[in-house]
Amino acid sequence: MKHQNRGFTLIELSIVMAIIALLVAVVVPNWVAEVEISKKNICLANVRVLQGLLDLAQQDSQASHTPIDITNLSYDGIAGIVCPNYLAHMPACPAGGANYYTDNNGDVICSFHR
Repeated sequence: MKHQNRGFTLIELSIVMAIIALLVAVVVPNWVAEVEISKKNICLANVRVLQGLLDLAQQDSQASHTPIDITNLSYDGIAGIVCPNYLAHMPACPAGGANYYTDNNGDVICSFHR
């Protein structure tokens, strides 16, 4: 008795590929959106940490009678205050490596997310 090995037909393969393409079309946009939300959340966490460290550095400087001004600082200005005593290295925004700075009120802002 002869056994015939047919395999899959072109229609069956096309249907499977269409199902896979449909699943990819549904999943990928959601995944990309979640990645962007995660990057923004990490950036906001970095801003909160830097703000807390700048406030702590300002309190420490007032206690030692050498007050510092934390308004209108650049990325390097923030790093100069918090890195020697409070952080090992400055964080960067994961959404594009944008730098952090402080505004007129001393609030830390990300130049990418604002």
